[in-house]
Amino acid sequence: MNRNGLSLLEIVIVITLMGILTALIVPNFINSSEKAKLKADITSAQTIQSVIDLYNTEQGVTISGTVDEIITELNAKKYLKQNVYKPQTNGGVFEISGDMIKINISGNANKEEMYNEIEEQLQQYIIK
Repeated sequence: MNRNGLSLLEIVIVITLMGILTALIVPNFINSSEKAKLKADITSAQTIQSVIDLYNTEQGVTISGTVDEIITELNAKKYLKQNVYKPQTNGGVFEISGDMIKINISGNANKEEMYNEIEEQLQQYIIK
């Protein structure tokens, strides 16, 4: 008996396995993209906070205002090289909490759940 090609059962098994692998891999890529955006936001918040501390020390005053006003002032005084510090995380907003710049992701349960995986890094910079 000479067989050329695959039987229907073999094709169904291969397609099923490909579907399972795709279902396992695609969510990991989506989550890694969101985690990378959040880490970029954390780094931006840390950078802004460091520059605010430097400004306060060098100028002998405490800078105040909204985040946008503070960033504009720091940019005007050449403490920041660029005036574009907008959160990369969808729905994220930089806010002032006490004397800290933080990223607010409240109201997005899916993101909050995903970000719990990297909570140690976020603990100081996230408002939930």
